[in-house]
Amino acid sequence: MQFDWVLFLAISILGPYFGSKMCAALEKTVTGKVRNEKEFRSKRIKSTLFSIAISYLLTAKAIRLITENTSLDMTFLRTGLSIIIGVVIYLIVQRAIYRILLLNYHKHV
Repeated sequence: MQFDWVLFLAISILGPYFGSKMCAALEKTVTGKVRNEKEFRSKRIKSTLFSIAISYLLTAKAIRLITENTSLDMTFLRTGLSIIIGVVIYLIVQRAIYRILLLNYHKHV
């Protein structure tokens, strides 16, 4: 498995850009407001880092399966498709992780 820098950079830049807005909206619905305390910042950082890693691995597997089963020879099309799939997977994973972290916090309060 060859490391794809373009995919990794796209996920690690575009994912947190859209994911931070999603986390703020989710946090506002669960806790009532967007909080900037150390505890919430660390939860956002944890969910971001785990989401980048998980989405890169899942996207690399998905693209490998797509290229094995189709004749997708155009590198630009494959790269664009992998970036879109990677960011979508990132957002899904981050929402799930951050929701779990917020529910865990909500139970203790």
